[in-house]
Amino acid sequence: MELNFHGAAQGVTGTCHRIRSGGRTVLLDCGLFQGRRLVEGAREVRLLSRTVPVRARITAMHGFSAHADRQDLLEALTPLAKKAEVLFLVHGEDDARTALHGTLKNRGFRRIEEPAPHQNFVLNP
Repeated sequence: MELNFHGAAQGVTGTCHRIRSGGRTVLLDCGLFQGRRLVEGAREVRLLSRTVPVRARITAMHGFSAHADRQDLLEALTPLAKKAEVLFLVHGEDDARTALHGTLKNRGFRRIEEPAPHQNFVLNP
């Protein structure tokens, strides 16, 4: 499985991730700008300064929020510390994300990554 972080710029309002596994690709857009266009049936979108044709089934998942405060994140993530092989912190201001990284490390996470835009990770199943 390959995981690519596109960041949040150039037509992406939230974080955007590409997941490849078993010959399939999933684009997870955690924002409203491109996501709305896709849900409304766009045949192509601008992504990272390129026009990309849409050749996919689009599914919208409503009722989720990418916004949580620090305490909410700590309460949700801390029970996973011993089980998680890697935790990706992909959102938030640099200073707040760095502080959260340190706190999560102290709570037992062995590996925490703060991916740069376009950075790839290969994950073993």
